[in-house]
Amino acid sequence: MSSRRILLVDDESNVLRACQRLLRRHDFEIEVTQDAIEALKKLADTEFDVVVSDQRMPNMEGTEFLSRATEVSPETVRVMLTGYADINASIAAINQGKVFRFLTKPWDDEHYVRCIEDASAFYRLRKDNRRLQELTIKQNEELSALNSDLEARVLERTAKVEELNTSLRGSLMGAIRILSQVSERYSASLGDHARRVSSLSLAIGRRMKLSGHQISQLQIASMLHDIGKIGLDPHVLNTPAVLRNRMEREHFESHAERGEQIIQLIPNFADAARYVRQHHEKLNGHGYPDRLENDQIDLCSQIISVADHFDHLMNDPVLSDSRSLDQALETISQKRGKWYREDVVDALFESQLHHEAPPEIPLFVAIHPADLKTGMILAEDLRSTSGALWLPAGERLDSLRISQIRRLNDSHPLGFELKIDRASLPQEPDDVAATPTSATDLPLTVSSH
Repeated sequence: MSSRRILLVDDESNVLRACQRLLRRHDFEIEVTQDAIEALKKLADTEFDVVVSDQRMPNMEGTEFLSRATEVSPETVRVMLTGYADINASIAAINQGKVFRFLTKPWDDEHYVRCIEDASAFYRLRKDNRRLQELTIKQNEELSALNSDLEARVLERTAKVEELNTSLRGSLMGAIRILSQVSERYSASLGDHARRVSSLSLAIGRRMKLSGHQISQLQIASMLHDIGKIGLDPHVLNTPAVLRNRMEREHFESHAERGEQIIQLIPNFADAARYVRQHHEKLNGHGYPDRLENDQIDLCSQIISVADHFDHLMNDPVLSDSRSLDQALETISQKRGKWYREDVVDALFESQLHHEAPPEIPLFVAIHPADLKTGMILAEDLRSTSGALWLPAGERLDSLRISQIRRLNDSHPLGFELKIDRASLPQEPDDVAATPTSATDLPLTVSSH
């Protein structure tokens, strides 16, 4: 602990000596002076705990000295010592000199020492308090700087995490689009149908105020709800449902389970996989593959189911009401409460009323070679797998070209479909026989986009 310095100012040398002797017994470091001006210089040059000043001095009264001492060394504690019982001096000493204690001559030694002890302790306490305040301010500034730096780092890390999430989400959606394109490669109608069903499913889901998680899972499931059809026998895939035998029907219906298995391979999309498995279930238990009923069927599966049915009604050229919005909505309405939840059907109707995800009637339809008719017009180039153009878009098919395309399809390992201009679809059955009139060399395989 540093020395407790005391400055004694008095014009009487015997008083100074008496005070020195008294205070040194109590471990104080004492300096004395009989001149107030010299005392002010000492206060300016040295740090003192306490200054004790006599009131009556020849060149400067104690009240004036202590007042000036306040300016020179504001931290030093001031004590007034006088032999005169002067109330005015006491008041001035307290008001002008900001005196800590007021002592009179002669003094009581014990009281004198206790007064100086208290003054020194007050000085140390105030000094420690100021030091702690300065330390607190400094630490607060450092903490504020650390907080600012931490906040900047958190923001930076958050931005990086968001960037990574965006990148991962982009990669995931890219993979989903690739799977969707695989569907389209396998069957053009599957790819176009998936995009329309996804758009309509999301419109219904948002109208029903689904959570962000549900919307995310619904988006994936609706885009890939038919992914399980990849690898199905093309003959079964292109045979109307009413014409399939029992084995063909079971083979076709397996696509819901196959789709679930594929999507289960995508991390964090277990719900989407479940939606795909259930999207052909019906409230009355007549769906597949698990014959679920009512609340056993997930809401999002019902949304995909309604969107899927509605799109087939609007865009499948095989269905008689494929061109009428009112007819499609009426067909769906007949299934409310039997196949579909009423609130899902209501959301579909509202989405169409407000033109959300309007039904898309494409300018082309996907046609299997077996179903081609003379007069149909290609909506897109037909090219070989090497990229060579075989038939250009806009080509009107005759019986010879149809026969050649069918022969090519028979040699293709998976078969293919062609995009045909919707406007060229025959309104009546075509009686013209599709028999070749001459032979033309064809490439072994073709690709149709």
